[in-house]
Amino acid sequence: MAVACILMASCDHQVTKDNSVLPVNAREIISSHFPHTTVASIRIEDPNEVDKEFDVTLSDGSRIEFNAFGDLIEVNCIKSGIVPISVIPHPVRAYLEANYPEHGVVKMELDDDIDIRLDNGRELEFTRSGEFIKIDR
Repeated sequence: MAVACILMASCDHQVTKDNSVLPVNAREIISSHFPHTTVASIRIEDPNEVDKEFDVTLSDGSRIEFNAFGDLIEVNCIKSGIVPISVIPHPVRAYLEANYPEHGVVKMELDDDIDIRLDNGRELEFTRSGEFIKIDR
């Protein structure tokens, strides 16, 4: 029974290094905002589904998640350094530059809102349009 579960779980994703499997928008985000890295691996979650997701690991250890349309879901640079400022939406970037100029962003999640984790551990929440909501911790 355990073997069957493991085999089924392994069918829910595919792994490749071929960035041509990514939507065009995702490839453009990587080349524009992470120009000094290469794609180390791409994990495609639910590859046969319309709502598949792409979890990309770059050569510097950065991890980027995209939805099926190539829209950014998450950038995680906790292990590799700082999220490139150019990938952060402009209103959020302006807020961070004004209020936290000495800190970099190590993680950004985009869903119903925008969640930012700074290199000092502080977490900030913004609306999708970039308006500051609160400090989570």
